[in-house]
Amino acid sequence: MMNSIGYISTVEAVRRLASDISDHEIGGPAEPARLVWRKKESAIALLLAAFADGSLTTWVRSASGLVPLVGVDWQAAALWREIIIGGIVCATIGDHLGPFDGQPVLLDAPAFKSWLEHRPRPKPSDPQNDSCQAWLETQMRASPKSRPKARIEFSREAAQKFGVSARHFKNVIWPNALTNTGARWNTSGPVKKSIRSASSNS
Repeated sequence: MMNSIGYISTVEAVRRLASDISDHEIGGPAEPARLVWRKKESAIALLLAAFADGSLTTWVRSASGLVPLVGVDWQAAALWREIIIGGIVCATIGDHLGPFDGQPVLLDAPAFKSWLEHRPRPKPSDPQNDSCQAWLETQMRASPKSRPKARIEFSREAAQKFGVSARHFKNVIWPNALTNTGARWNTSGPVKKSIRSASSNS
């Protein structure tokens, strides 16, 4: 559903991405209801990763116009899942997103279309990739609420242990592990800049 000319909601982004995800990407076929759920969860994780690393920019309305939600805003958002699946800002008491609570979250439609068309697709099953996936999920399950080190460090370790490329690790193994484990590793870490500073400069 279009929220404004040239923009789509995160709800629509989840729907489009989930329909674009193949059975292979989520580990093969399953019963229909389970398949739909897994594709939606994978879409949510992929979008969060893209928002957090700046691959996709989201926007909210303010008195001065549209204001970007940058990567650190998503990393700090306590209710990031509710925001993505509901399409509006949900803020807790004291949350830096508080001034935008209840505002629709928008994506530039052409930018999302381009990202969707060019997003990396997973390679066919490979023992090294499978081993790396299992290893990372074990790490996440051991510390689901707190990432012990930066993603880039896990990427380097994955390259050393399994020969997995940094691109494949970032775009396939990492988001799949988030989906499979429910770990909140994309939202851990210090906040260096918030949307308040972005809105004050607009």
